[in-house]
Amino acid sequence: MDFYCEYPYPMVGECKATKSEKVPDSTPAQLLKIGMNHLGKAQYDNAIKLIVAAGELNSFAIRTATENGMNVITPETLQKLVELQASYKNSINLLELKECLLSSPFGIADEKVNNYIDKVNQDITLRARLVQLVKN
Repeated sequence: MDFYCEYPYPMVGECKATKSEKVPDSTPAQLLKIGMNHLGKAQYDNAIKLIVAAGELNSFAIRTATENGMNVITPETLQKLVELQASYKNSINLLELKECLLSSPFGIADEKVNNYIDKVNQDITLRARLVQLVKN
């Protein structure tokens, strides 16, 4: 388990930096095993599970992640979230992000997280337009 947080909601995660080879089944299995051992079943089951992997997952890793409610995103998707929050402070609503990460589909989750990022960007654009209209 590479990271764990409790606030504003429990989240456990695993990171894999290899981009030149497929990410093996041992990655989600490791998150499952270490998470259960350190947190216990109830606490682990209530946590959001996130894997950040630079490389493509093999079919067994995808199946393990999907069947165990794990989200897998690329570092680029994580970077987009961080840059959006850095550019527009408090633009990422962590409770909305939680709902995004708790919703299916599990496994490869870049699309659903990128959809959330696009929604936030649309909201920012709309607010900017409204402010401009009020100013005018």
